[in-house]
Amino acid sequence: MTWCQAAGDQIPVRDSHVSAILWVLTGDQIFIMCMICETSGYLQHGCNHVSSSSSSTNKHQILHTFSAPNMSTFDELYTISRKLGAGGFGSVFKCYSRKTGQPYAVKFFADDRVKRRTYCPTSKMDIPDEIALWRNLRHRNIIRYCQHFFENGTWIVVMEHCSGYKDLFSYVNNRRTPMSENTAASIISQTLDAVLYCRSLKIDHRDIKDENLLYNPKTKQIKLIDFGSASLLSPSYNRLQGTDVYHPPELFLEGSFKSSDGVVWAIGSLAYILLNGDCPYQTLEDLKNDFPIVWTNEKSSSSARRFVRRALRRRSVDRESLSLLKKSAWLQLKN
Repeated sequence: MTWCQAAGDQIPVRDSHVSAILWVLTGDQIFIMCMICETSGYLQHGCNHVSSSSSSTNKHQILHTFSAPNMSTFDELYTISRKLGAGGFGSVFKCYSRKTGQPYAVKFFADDRVKRRTYCPTSKMDIPDEIALWRNLRHRNIIRYCQHFFENGTWIVVMEHCSGYKDLFSYVNNRRTPMSENTAASIISQTLDAVLYCRSLKIDHRDIKDENLLYNPKTKQIKLIDFGSASLLSPSYNRLQGTDVYHPPELFLEGSFKSSDGVVWAIGSLAYILLNGDCPYQTLEDLKNDFPIVWTNEKSSSSARRFVRRALRRRSVDRESLSLLKKSAWLQLKN
């Protein structure tokens, strides 16, 4: 895998195994450029499962579940279809298994963009924490990891393809009116289920927001995605990791925050967005200076407003606990 410059953007150009086709990916189109004859470096792993019943799961245990490398390149196993999206750390495409024809999604990101990594004793190399922490999670509300490759300085992560799902951020922005409270409550409840599951395995996603959720309007189901900011669960944190305006104010005013308080704040911000169509704090300065939150959806119920208000209390000691938030009366609307 290499990267080339085209029309001002870096786009991935995959130089795979002997006599493979060189593809150039641009926008939603794929162009066959030429035939190459080059052997690339590669590393690929299968998929193993760590039981969710283990409360002592840690990164060391997770890494030891890696299977022996299957010496196949991404191009030998998959064919790329179209671009699904892009973010600050990579691009996601739809792809198909060459063997079964089953659709998947695949994420490409450059190794030099990886900030946090851990040594894997089986593969005898450092791997991104995003892969190490995410690959063993099995939950109906979390996008499923399938396998990954490392080819010529680029990580290639294959995951389930969720047909019928939409980016929740775009779904909310494209609506002319706020979604129903029942739908919003269901999304928040499912997000909390995913978060609590991760925390039961000592994993903290640390970037809960609408951009990191997929939503199926027909089934009303959500999928949590993008573990690029994830870390092992810690009682507290003293640095920004994720999106600034979704972090609680005490991080910027006092220099640290409790992990549970941070999740509650992020969930409260997400609930506000679903009910009002925009973020409660537009800028980091608004968050730091206690800019008053304006409730634009006048039709919101008192229980919905109470849920958000308790999650976004400025003082962490006054904020609702994560366990009580899950039991709130408003979330019962989902039923």
